[in-house]
Amino acid sequence: MLKKLTYVLICLGLCLGLSSSVSSAEGPHSIPSQYFPQTGHYVIGGFLDFFNRHGGLAVFGYPLTDEFSEGGTTVQYFERARFEWHPGNPWPYQVQLGLLGTQIHGGVDPPMPNPGWRWDRRYFPQTGHVICGPFLGLWERYGVDIFGYPITEAIAYDGVVIQYFQRARMELYHGEAWPRLGNLGREWLDRQPPQPYVPPCPYVPPSIVRSRHFPETGYTVIGGFLDFWENRGNLDIFGYPISNEFREGNFVVQYFQRARFEWHPENPPNYRVQLGLLGQQVYGRIDSPVSDWTTPWCRSQRYFPQTGHVVSNAFLEFFDCHGGLDIFGYPISEAMYEGNLIVQYFQRARMEWHPENPDPYKVQLGLLGSQVHKL
Repeated sequence: MLKKLTYVLICLGLCLGLSSSVSSAEGPHSIPSQYFPQTGHYVIGGFLDFFNRHGGLAVFGYPLTDEFSEGGTTVQYFERARFEWHPGNPWPYQVQLGLLGTQIHGGVDPPMPNPGWRWDRRYFPQTGHVICGPFLGLWERYGVDIFGYPITEAIAYDGVVIQYFQRARMELYHGEAWPRLGNLGREWLDRQPPQPYVPPCPYVPPSIVRSRHFPETGYTVIGGFLDFWENRGNLDIFGYPISNEFREGNFVVQYFQRARFEWHPENPPNYRVQLGLLGQQVYGRIDSPVSDWTTPWCRSQRYFPQTGHVVSNAFLEFFDCHGGLDIFGYPISEAMYEGNLIVQYFQRARMEWHPENPDPYKVQLGLLGSQVHKL
């Protein structure tokens, strides 16, 4: 008797209306991005601004990766540097360069005594080392923000004079008057364990690259992910972005409040963006199938034999109106109570019934992207 009463309550609740979650914040706006066909990667937003303000290709070289999360920090590797995003810092210090010189050299050499002042050399008490000659000229051109302090003296190896800095390595070759910068970004990446190959996104000329920055969360959506977000549901279905693109397992992904976008370059063009199975990941199982209790003449109920579950009433209307299987996948549970909410889990989403909301805001999607991205 109690089970029948619960089922009646669920059906009555779901028949009351239909809704989706809508934010009233202002819409997104464009943010600069640049594609580098030489290596097949984008530089966007704050990283692009830093790149252009501090020497561009001459100092950093080409990007070797897109942005991704490394140890909880958003980073991007270039041939000669690693950009790191530190949103807690005031502008213009949100972008910092990684200490690749220290990481690759392995530390700071023992300090040297101060040799005294001379116009072509400078002693740094912070690390106890001297920069002189053309190395000093290059250092003074870009400063401590780009190179950091010296961590070795200038030493000749196989006819090349080199000096390590916290963030860089200068190299002076025989017969050349001006130092070069070592490819520390490439060297550090080459030392890391091999990653599964993910083909780059198809080349799009920079003149037509589209990107949107969302000040509400501070992240940017570009290219194919932006097209999918705009055309397949936008804020109502996916919410705001809560990460930039990064590599997770075998795929390039981006997290949104209610979804995870995955890039599948092996698929035909219309199916290269897929939604991650967050509903299944959070719920942790597929419930045992139930009998098909629907009737052919009732359009408010549908049985899915693929997983053995029924979707009905407001949840079914929401399912049909907002993308169906492509967006939600198959149901993996029946409608049920979870706390004080009536919910139903799908492979890619969780529908929630909020009867306290006015029409048409009664059916909302759970924040599964936020839930999983915090794990």
